[in-house]
Amino acid sequence: METAFWDGDYIQDKKGIFYHVLGYNNNLNFINAVSLYIPDSTGPYFDKNGLRYKKQCNDLITRVPVDSIILHLKPYLFPDKAALPGPWGDFLKFMVGNGISLMNIGVCGSKLLGLTKQQPSIRDDIDFIIYGDKNRLKLKRSLGQNEKFYLGERLFDDYYLELIEKYRTRHSLEITNFPVIFKNRWSSIRVGKTIITIRFCLKQREVKEFMNYSPIYNGPVVNIEGVVIKDSYVDYMPRVFVVNTQGNKKFMVYTHYWAFQSCVKQGQEVRVNGVQFQPNKVEISSYDHGIYIL
Repeated sequence: METAFWDGDYIQDKKGIFYHVLGYNNNLNFINAVSLYIPDSTGPYFDKNGLRYKKQCNDLITRVPVDSIILHLKPYLFPDKAALPGPWGDFLKFMVGNGISLMNIGVCGSKLLGLTKQQPSIRDDIDFIIYGDKNRLKLKRSLGQNEKFYLGERLFDDYYLELIEKYRTRHSLEITNFPVIFKNRWSSIRVGKTIITIRFCLKQREVKEFMNYSPIYNGPVVNIEGVVIKDSYVDYMPRVFVVNTQGNKKFMVYTHYWAFQSCVKQGQEVRVNGVQFQPNKVEISSYDHGIYIL
């Protein structure tokens, strides 16, 4: 398994801020990451020393200097996976029972960071990350055959309505139709009353050259319409899919936004608004950009 800074890892800097590492294009000097928890004297999360934190999730990528990092955590090395309680333990057993080894399963979120919430809820940040594309496919197949753990299409309830309200404050629903997009998110599941989100990470040997990507933020804004002809990487970070337009021109679409995990399926007609940073590559890198399933 990877030892360098890798997608899905967590880091903490000298200011005490916890970050989630994004993607595979990280060098010796800076790490692409988004902040998740920041020190706050009134925050609802506590560490083992009683220091308090608040959650600050956004999509703004920070280039964290490597020499400022004081803690580096890898989700697959979480020590007590087999002892997870309740629904998390149940789902872990389900994954192992369907052929995914413990070493290819990571525990992420506040549980990994050792943060305890003052008032826990059923939507706390005890999520899983699965390493390796074969394991992603194993999970997708096993969920499709199991009635106990729902696919996202059958989870369109208050949870998704809350997400829509959350993203409405950032994204335009005229450009991104989240009520339709969220029905593609097969990896947000319900175990009893608990919502668990599964994230996915490629192994080192699986990373293709086009995945070594950092946001460009520069280029003309374009609208493209066409059919999704490849969705193999839409579960990963960055989310990547290929659109074939009516003029038979193929565009590779990139985005690092959390909201777009599993956003499209092969065969769906879509309209994409974003920055064209190469002749055949479009980036969704602003809240003014989006994906609309037609």
